[in-house]
Amino acid sequence: MEVKPRLTKAAQSPHRLFLYGKPKVGKTTSVSKLPRHLIIDTEVKGTYDGELKGGTSYCDGALSIVVDGLPRLKAAMDYIVSHGDDIDFVVIDTIDHIEQWVTDDICSRSKIAHIGDMPHGKGWSMMKQKVMQIVESFARISKHLIIIGHQKDGHGDAEIEVDKINLTGKLKTQLCSVMDGIGRIYRDGDTLMVDFRGGASTDAGTRLPQLAGKYCPLEWNIIYPDIIK
Repeated sequence: MEVKPRLTKAAQSPHRLFLYGKPKVGKTTSVSKLPRHLIIDTEVKGTYDGELKGGTSYCDGALSIVVDGLPRLKAAMDYIVSHGDDIDFVVIDTIDHIEQWVTDDICSRSKIAHIGDMPHGKGWSMMKQKVMQIVESFARISKHLIIIGHQKDGHGDAEIEVDKINLTGKLKTQLCSVMDGIGRIYRDGDTLMVDFRGGASTDAGTRLPQLAGKYCPLEWNIIYPDIIK
């Protein structure tokens, strides 16, 4: 097998973007404004008129598939494969529920009450591996993948407020490592802001030079300048 190097032209937009923030801050509403989007809505609110309703039920114009577990998540992947030409942005909203579904599935198959009951941390390792497989599967079939997560409440050393992602430790570390950008969403008055600045009390950061150190109103043409004008 012969291989040859090629000169790389730096990407202008993230292929994999992680956005996180506190509940009800406006994450779902913001992604529903993206052009040619599909939201994989895991925030199930109930069933009405025989259909699952999720967080996107309150977002006018949101195109979504509401999923309530791993089987429907797989069906959503199949839909993206079949309709990928019509979708520029795939949004998983939120990753938290997928972590829980995978955990429950492992516990059920292994006939244990808690993921930590498996010896030597095997259950946690299996969960991390399976969630990452799901993320990678979505990334491979998506032109652009956006993952939405929640912010952990709490304080760190010296009672400094911690603005970090609410996911299990090693899963969070590996998930962040494969993202091109990680932005924390918050409100400044009536303005929805996104913060890509890194630091000890946050999980935010990016490998894209144009987003590094940036905190600004959440406007999609800033994050995807070559796609959204």
